[in-house]
Amino acid sequence: IRKEIAKNLNVKEELVVVKRIKPELGTQAARLEIDVYDDEKAMSLIEPGYMLKRHSPGEKKEEKAEAKEEKAPPANEAQ
Repeated sequence: IRKEIAKNLNVKEELVVVKRIKPELGTQAARLEIDVYDDEKAMSLIEPGYMLKRHSPGEKKEEKAEAKEEKAPPANEAQ
């Protein structure tokens, strides 16, 4: 979604922050709440840290892998 919004608005993908995606019931449409910034400095001053982390490239795959390892149930060796 970020890539398409950035493409349509002629801005860098890194400057687009998707706040919320709200699907419309009974349709294939959705309402988007997004913010588009002029530069990274303005974005870092306004957006909270968790949103910046959520939209940073490359960290998502690592975080998901770590979360899966933490949630995995321990092996029951007593059986």
